[in-house]
Amino acid sequence: MKREISFESIRGELEQAKLHVGHEYELKREEDEFWDRFGFEIKTWEIDDMRTNDEKVYKAIIILFENANDIEIFNKKAVYFYLREITGLSTKQIVSSLNKFKVRYRWFKQDWDSGKI
Repeated sequence: MKREISFESIRGELEQAKLHVGHEYELKREEDEFWDRFGFEIKTWEIDDMRTNDEKVYKAIIILFENANDIEIFNKKAVYFYLREITGLSTKQIVSSLNKFKVRYRWFKQDWDSGKI
């Protein structure tokens, strides 16, 4: 059976394509707002009670966030490389500190998802 192509079907497909673009914009904007807010949130974390290595990793994370638009490669290997270069720590030391920050990130994410932020 052949499918008839009509003006109405083409118009409907075009309308759906246009609506889809708007949805992508909203998703991108929400993602940008999330990362902007998280970048702000990180800067409020207290460093007074952090260990030396945790503080080094924390400051390196701040540097990466502030320069995110200038970083060309942003994958897991590259991030660990940048963190090692900035902090002078080993991957094992960095992972230990990052695990502590993951807990804070989860709290932030839960608050974001529930609308508290």
